[in-house]
Amino acid sequence: MAINADTLAEESKALAVLNARLDDKTRRLVTAWAITWDQVAGELEAAIAELAAATDDGRVTRTMILRSQRLQAALTAVGDSLGLVVAQTNQIIADDIRQGIEDAITAAERMLATQLPAATAQVGGMLATQATMGGLTVGVVAADPGQVTAMVTRVTQRITKTTYPLAVEAQAAIRRELLRGIAVGANPRVSARRALRGIEDQWNGGLTRALTIARTETIDAHRQAAQVVHTANRDIVDRWEWTAHLDKRTCRACIAMHGERFDVK
Repeated sequence: MAINADTLAEESKALAVLNARLDDKTRRLVTAWAITWDQVAGELEAAIAELAAATDDGRVTRTMILRSQRLQAALTAVGDSLGLVVAQTNQIIADDIRQGIEDAITAAERMLATQLPAATAQVGGMLATQATMGGLTVGVVAADPGQVTAMVTRVTQRITKTTYPLAVEAQAAIRRELLRGIAVGANPRVSARRALRGIEDQWNGGLTRALTIARTETIDAHRQAAQVVHTANRDIVDRWEWTAHLDKRTCRACIAMHGERFDVK
């Protein structure tokens, strides 16, 4: 089989659907983390400003931070909020995973169909392709529904496992940032806002990790779905080619594998 214009057209359609799915997850994740941060930032800033106003030597120390009941209560609220937003993150990433896998399977089947030298026909609402090769009639075999269900289960479990540590990691980073101490200038409120910006950077570090997980798991699910189709059609597919987008968002490992071909397992 050879890649042709129809194959590339189907690939372009599949990529557009995947990118739309990724963009939607990105918007939802950014919104969820931003809203949750806004809910805790005010009290956190007020607690820091209160400490800054009470200092005598121009610096809020680690001991003062640990002894401040108001600040510790604010940090507890931050931890609770992180737990909630991570649970929401897990749901956002996993929400449409079955539909994404089914879309990827359909796209892979259609790309294979374009490479068979035969006309296509609509059969029962599905695209069917058959060709006569070497005296034998061949066609694209549909993915096993049981495999699809198993794949959805595995991916969902993996998403839960990878998002679970986000709250703990972000909370620890926020505490480390705060416990460095706060240099107090002439205006305690300004000092509090400056300290809060450093803490917000740590919060956004959690968001960045969430976005990375969302992108990685979604793309990996699509890749696994294509592999299921290739495996089901080993009689007409013997190898597949790794294709990477050569841009700054693609990791070096993926770029290094661009163009390599692999046997179907």
